[in-house]
Amino acid sequence: MSTAERESLLEKRILVMRIIMGSLVTGPLIFLFVAIILREMGQMANAPELPLLTLTAIPFAIIQLTASFLMPRLMAANARRQFTQGTHAPVQEMGGSSTDTEKLCGAYQTGMIVGAALLEGMTLFLLIAYLIEGVPWALFAAIVFLALLAIRFPSRSGVERWVEAQRELIEQEKASM
Repeated sequence: MSTAERESLLEKRILVMRIIMGSLVTGPLIFLFVAIILREMGQMANAPELPLLTLTAIPFAIIQLTASFLMPRLMAANARRQFTQGTHAPVQEMGGSSTDTEKLCGAYQTGMIVGAALLEGMTLFLLIAYLIEGVPWALFAAIVFLALLAIRFPSRSGVERWVEAQRELIEQEKASM
């Protein structure tokens, strides 16, 4: 496979990742505006004395935030182990043979989706809590989670750095066997 073909495949992979992340960010962003508008229009009931839904969100937010950073790392470690042991499932692109770069991009994409989905789910939970109970810090927390989600938007240089770092770690793991 030529360098131009590899570059084209990498660009296609990154485009797919960007579309996925764009979708994961757009849904909560739209819901954020809907929740704010409905609250400001007075369409929702006043905040209860004890906002149980919002209070329930606190431990979930901590768990989801931790998991959103931990899960992609665990998934990357698993992919590296599969590369080291030679058991990584083949990935076929456009009928051709797959390369390690393509496989690593697939591992990156999978980890990105899992980490982002955890943040997206928590953002939606916090927005629902804000919409129902009207507690301002639930809105603030939802905006923070949405920002954390948006900064995970994949860049070409970021993906390339991640792939190279994984290659180095794979080589180190192979050397230590």
